Order: sequence, then structure tokens, then C-alpha cells
Amino acid sequence: MPYDRAENHTLSNNMNLSVIIPAFSREELLIRCLRSLDIPVQGESDYEVCVVDDCSGLDEEKVRSQIAVRYSLLWCSFEYSRGRSAARNEGIRSTSGDIVVFLDSDMEAQEGCLNAHLNRHCNQSGTAVIGKIKWPKGGSFHERGKA
Repeated sequence: MPYDRAENHTLSNNMNLSVIIPAFSREELLIRCLRSLDIPVQGESDYEVCVVDDCSGLDEEKVRSQIAVRYSLLWCSFEYSRGRSAARNEGIRSTSGDIVVFLDSDMEAQEGCLNAHLNRHCNQSGTAVIGKIKWPKGGSFHERGKA
């Protein structure tokens, strides 16, 4: 289903959005994911993004230096591996969004993805949205090259 752009809500409608990304190494893919969430791609909405490193030793400083994004980026790290579910739960505790969007670190958000989530939640309260993964032609995201 294409993203509904008929009504373009912004987060000023008293709803705020948090994107939570559990991560375990694969720095290049995480960088691509974070870049896909940048404001020119997603619209002028106000949102926060939280990366939760599951004790993989991701270099936060290096990741931040390789992205030029205009959203608030929070970073949490576990001292020992606790798994993806615990990482998501930590992201929820660390963020303030009324709406939570979960992405994996090897995913790239399609243009308008966050606004589409916001639109759906503004139009239908109590909604859960599951997106479709569009696989790149010729293989997996892991084979697409470096960030």
C-alpha cells in the first residue's frame, strides 16, 4: 500500500513520534538506516530516534561523525547482550513518543514513512501499523554495499 499523502499531518497535532532501532554491530547498515530517517526524506515533522546497542561495541562517535541528520539522536548501550526485545523495551523507556516506530538497523525507511505512520495514528486511534519490507533487486540489504 503506498503511503497516504492526502492528509499531511505534522507532529504539532499533539502527537510525537519516537523511532527505536535495536542494533548489534553492522555499523555500515546502521548508518544507512539513520540517513534514511533524515528530515528532507521524512518531512518536516519533529521526532526523535533512539539506537540501542546490544553490547556489540558500536562506535557511537564514529556513527555520529558519518551522518549529518537534523533529528534528535539518542544512544543507549547495554553492558552485556540482552537481545532485541530488551533493546526495544529500553528504547521505549528512553524516549518520549506517543507513537513508536520500530526499525531494525539493517532497514532503510522509504520516503514519507514516518509521516505515513503519523497520518494513520491521527486518523485512527488505537492503531497498530505493520509495514512491508521492499527487498532490493538482486539480493538482500547485506549485499548492497557500504554506507
